[in-house]
Amino acid sequence: MAISTRLGGGEGRRHQPSLLQRHQGRWRNNRFPKLKFSGSRKSFGYVIIILAFIALLPPIFFTSSSVASIKDLQRISGNSTSKVGHLSMKEIKELAVHHQYAQDFHNHTVPTIEDALMLVSSSVRQVILDAKVGPPSYEKGLAKDILAVVERLQCQNCLIWAKSDNLARDVIKLKSNVTVGYIVMVDPDTGIKTKLLRMKGAGVVGVHHPLIDEKLVAILHRRNKKAYAWTVDDVDSMRKMLFEHVDAVVTNYPNLLQQLMQDIRTECREEGFSLPRR
Repeated sequence: MAISTRLGGGEGRRHQPSLLQRHQGRWRNNRFPKLKFSGSRKSFGYVIIILAFIALLPPIFFTSSSVASIKDLQRISGNSTSKVGHLSMKEIKELAVHHQYAQDFHNHTVPTIEDALMLVSSSVRQVILDAKVGPPSYEKGLAKDILAVVERLQCQNCLIWAKSDNLARDVIKLKSNVTVGYIVMVDPDTGIKTKLLRMKGAGVVGVHHPLIDEKLVAILHRRNKKAYAWTVDDVDSMRKMLFEHVDAVVTNYPNLLQQLMQDIRTECREEGFSLPRR
């Protein structure tokens, strides 16, 4: 679900990160492979699947993502009613892939959070854990469980964010020195935009990219918060985010973003200008 390319010197290198979301997950064997992670109250006390994004510099953090949902588990298992939160860790590890996808998922297993973080955390600048809540436990005990894994692996470059403000606040209360983020978007049910400045102690704000402009970024920077734009998949929007000076871009197409950045650098050099470095 997440993959990233290191920028610098015009060259890129791919890494395979992971997504851990509570009660949702996916492994897809394609150009950008995904990892999924889970657990349960009796086996692990919870089920988490964390989405790991990788953010790299310069000139901005560069991330990539794909969307994971409950449909992914249903697709993998062949059961249209599957819910990750209702399965034990043992049951998830023993999931039999539906015959329709047997070739895509051949020899793939469901790793744990530890497996995912050990795979990526030492080789990238930053890992973003996007924690999503769901039934039956929702936020209950989730912040504590996530932090236990982060601390056990001494993941100094982990950023934890969530659409659930309650979960993000729980993380801040439990561990003040961990970087935490919250999400700004238009609520699909109400059509109301969530408040931009609403959480003390959070160092990152993930903003749905159509909402981002120069003023918004300036407001966040004045409050010592970084602006991460998601999910930016077309060239025009990528270009806009670059010139709005966001601190990170979440995209499903990291190679496209990297090429755009290189093209802009080349154009500026040819015309005698240089892009501002942050």
